[in-house]
Amino acid sequence: MRTKSTANQRKTFMRNLETTLGKNRTAVEKEIDKVVSLENRVHAEIQLVYHYEYDQQVKLRPRIICSNKEACYLCYLFITTHGKFYTQRSHGNLYLQWRLPRFDELQLPRDSERQMKQAITRFNHAIETQILSCLSQKLQRRQDPSESSVFLPGVYTASDMSSHLERNLVVVGKTRVRFDDQE
Repeated sequence: MRTKSTANQRKTFMRNLETTLGKNRTAVEKEIDKVVSLENRVHAEIQLVYHYEYDQQVKLRPRIICSNKEACYLCYLFITTHGKFYTQRSHGNLYLQWRLPRFDELQLPRDSERQMKQAITRFNHAIETQILSCLSQKLQRRQDPSESSVFLPGVYTASDMSSHLERNLVVVGKTRVRFDDQE
């Protein structure tokens, strides 16, 4: 049963959401319904976390979960609130189709299921806190970040070959055009 304070918090949340989005309640609810009806996906980072929770026989677990792409905001937040793994950074993007696996899809050992439920509770609390914080601030447009962590400037040292190739490239607009001195 919903308490009076929870009902008041929901009303306040909806008013803030309407104001922030510049839409009435009906339009906001239609957008939410549209998002909820999308086919959702469990990202690879989350699958790895659940794999290591499921497979208790793994003796040497990784400390870091990452790939050549930075984690999305929700993967980063979940891995951080889960607490057993580390991911280096997040590009900060939110994906509407992101989701966690449902427990009926898994056969986690009891202890792992209990720990995952605790992690999900911490994750939900972190999301709610972030949403309330965002709703209390002025809406700002964020520059779209690069999702890839491959070829970050300053991270890799150029070899003689890459330096030679770089001298033979010219940037025209956003297109790199190769030219040779011998032509």
